[in-house]
Amino acid sequence: MASEQKENQPEAVRLCRFMDSSTAVDLIQATATYAKDPTAYLKSTLGEEEYTRKKDQLCLADKIDLDMYGKGEHKQHFERHMANVVGKEHGLFFLTGVQAQLAALKIYCERAGTGRVAWHVSSHLEEAEERAFEKLYGLERTLLGSSPDELPTVEEILDVIQAPAKERPAVILIEIPNRTLGCATYTFAQLERISSACQTAGVALHCDGARLWEIEPWYQETAGKSFADLGRLFTSIYLSFYKGLRGAAGAILAHNDATFISEAKVWQRRAGGNAFTLLHNLVDCERGYNLNIGTFARKREKMINIAQAINEATAEFVAADGKPIVGWMLGTPFCCQTRTFFHGYTAEQLTAARDRVQQKTTIRVFERIWPKESLDQKLKLQRAAESRTEIVSVGKEGLANTDERSHLIEWMIGNVTERLSTSNDRYLIVVLPNINQTPSQSNNNHNDNLPNLRTRGETRPPQKKTRYCHFPRRGKSNTITVKLTVRSNVSKLDGAAWDYGAPLSEIKRLAKYWTETYDWRSQEKKLNALPNFHTGVHVTGFGELDIHFLHQRSDSANAIPLLFCHGWPGSYLEATKIMDLLKESKNGVSFHVVVPSLPNFGWSQGVKKTGFGLKQYAETNHRLMQSLGYERYVTHGGDWGFYITRTMGLLYPDSVLASHLTLIRGKKPTWSSHPLLALQHAITPYSAAEHAGLARTNWFTSKGSGYRTIQSTKPQTVGYALTDSPIGLLAWIYEKLHDWTDEYPWTDDEILTWVSLYYFSTAGPAASLRIYYEAIYPPPGGFSRDRTQEYIPKVKIGYTLTPKELALLPLTWCRTLGPVVQERRKMRGGHFLAHELPDETVKDLRDMFGKGGPCYGIVGNKAKL
Repeated sequence: MASEQKENQPEAVRLCRFMDSSTAVDLIQATATYAKDPTAYLKSTLGEEEYTRKKDQLCLADKIDLDMYGKGEHKQHFERHMANVVGKEHGLFFLTGVQAQLAALKIYCERAGTGRVAWHVSSHLEEAEERAFEKLYGLERTLLGSSPDELPTVEEILDVIQAPAKERPAVILIEIPNRTLGCATYTFAQLERISSACQTAGVALHCDGARLWEIEPWYQETAGKSFADLGRLFTSIYLSFYKGLRGAAGAILAHNDATFISEAKVWQRRAGGNAFTLLHNLVDCERGYNLNIGTFARKREKMINIAQAINEATAEFVAADGKPIVGWMLGTPFCCQTRTFFHGYTAEQLTAARDRVQQKTTIRVFERIWPKESLDQKLKLQRAAESRTEIVSVGKEGLANTDERSHLIEWMIGNVTERLSTSNDRYLIVVLPNINQTPSQSNNNHNDNLPNLRTRGETRPPQKKTRYCHFPRRGKSNTITVKLTVRSNVSKLDGAAWDYGAPLSEIKRLAKYWTETYDWRSQEKKLNALPNFHTGVHVTGFGELDIHFLHQRSDSANAIPLLFCHGWPGSYLEATKIMDLLKESKNGVSFHVVVPSLPNFGWSQGVKKTGFGLKQYAETNHRLMQSLGYERYVTHGGDWGFYITRTMGLLYPDSVLASHLTLIRGKKPTWSSHPLLALQHAITPYSAAEHAGLARTNWFTSKGSGYRTIQSTKPQTVGYALTDSPIGLLAWIYEKLHDWTDEYPWTDDEILTWVSLYYFSTAGPAASLRIYYEAIYPPPGGFSRDRTQEYIPKVKIGYTLTPKELALLPLTWCRTLGPVVQERRKMRGGHFLAHELPDETVKDLRDMFGKGGPCYGIVGNKAKL
């Protein structure tokens, strides 16, 4: 019966549990299946592609044998592998973390001839283990830092390390990250200072790494450092497997000294931790590691979205002292959990509201809601001033009774729910005590006016299909209607038409349609019908990014993998008209079409630090193709797709075999670089089409490229305006859709869907602008746009020129990019060729790659999935 209930439970609910929702029987069965054949289990669970991609970091042994009192080949393999992951040579498996850590601390103290250890008051050994360090192990602890709810400063730690020898502890314990303090942590540079001081003073530095797995993506992002880099800073490390990795109870103590590990085995035996066999726990710990080790970068990004959602959902509410209702122990979360304070509500009130929202939406948020008092007792914190707050909200007056007040809480939590993807990430809500005062005001939305809360739909596991029934997101569904009003002080210019930009009459018409008629949910269904997928893609220096893409496979075994790369203000929508056509086998050719949303665009993850330029976009696309099994493929690109696919050709010429382009940015041929083309250019007059093309290019440079200047120099500045104003974003993009196409009959729904895709995008509309800056001002080692104009001898080129493209250069210029095998010039068409003329775009691709074409059979069987 339990199994039947689980199967009938909505997917969104099962996936947002604080821990795995498996029953004990399920857990045992999964572990047994894994133990029988780990490789087969992981391939079936992760999928073949994901297994192949992360195989090197998995813990896989030739066989699983039963250990007896710690002696067993598989157990020793697991211990050694886990130690190596964190930069150590030796490891020892314990049933519990407290046994592992206290054994290490005791050994350090025995070696130093002192019982003194040091940690922060929030240490797990301080607050959760009944003072076992003192009662059983005879240790004397010194507390680090001056504040119970803040990490000790580096200087405070150095003061303890550099104390006189008689007062100096044998070991310093640092929890990375510190969960009680909201998963706060130190920068890598700060840890280097602490580590160096410990080595100089002869003090051991021990890492409580119960959640170290979860923090590594932050160190990768901020310092480019791995688990091993972190591990080398510590003398020893404790790792947990039942927390973030969701395995059974189990821990590893890692160290470089084999003698130390031998001594730890003795203390393990003394503590009763050396059971006859540890294999059952160990195997499930291994299973949890293999399944979850690559997920934390994506989970951290979701946690950042959660934090933003909570901020936006509660932004209108303030306490009596003017402080926001929501307080954060940290700012941007360092990992996939954090700690939040809700002022003025009890845990019971929030729990009841959360449960009501779950009944409506099938989504459970705020899995753990704790009263603040229980933490005060543990940490002896005094926040009396913070606990005496009342709620003051904006809106109409009159919400004084308990029932109406509960609707206000429910609306707040529901507002958070609407902004979240399925919340299968771990985070913690701590509630301040309430003194039962009622608010003097409330929000307009309550009771019958609660927002229409919707199910988030399917989660987004690696390389698996996903849907988008949860958009709009991040609060924009509530604010967009208010902001879809054209300010009355925007004046009309008589006779200006489109010369000055988007006409006021057009923007007013579209804004009215957007507000009164446009049905985003209807468009959303069309988006959901597409073959949407998400996967994690590792980009050097930036960690793993969550990438959305369309993947339309042909039924033909010999289909050619084709990467379609969009630009700005385009998106994956540009390819939707040609995908079904390309998968059909005609003229001896068909295509497997892959259309990614570039990082910072659409439903792909945004990049949080500078320096993500052409080289990184190219790497993202290439690694995505590799993850799908396409080692050799062809590309199609226009706008930024031209620059990105050209960069891919420079970096990966053995994989990118040919490129079809719709925007060509070649250089004028010179006598030194291309003497034959230079001669042809010198003696051959321009054709009428080339004259017209140069006139179009001059128009764009002089009158149509103002946007490019600001997006290339100050993208963040204009980004604020486009993010804040849907009308501003509409005008900014609609002008390009009008001016860059050849009288294409845009429907209002098309225009608003293209704009909505930017407004509701994962990273927000401002993020997409940064590619202009990064491509012109790349960091050292990056690629500028000029590099893409180099001659690439191994990548064959075909291109299509249209009269309303933005840059139309003479053919001799276009031929400087590489071996040109196909040239097409259209009598009509503009910048978004695949969207404007899908049939002709498909024909050009079939002519290039089909029977009789210059690139027929170029990929061959090596591209098979």
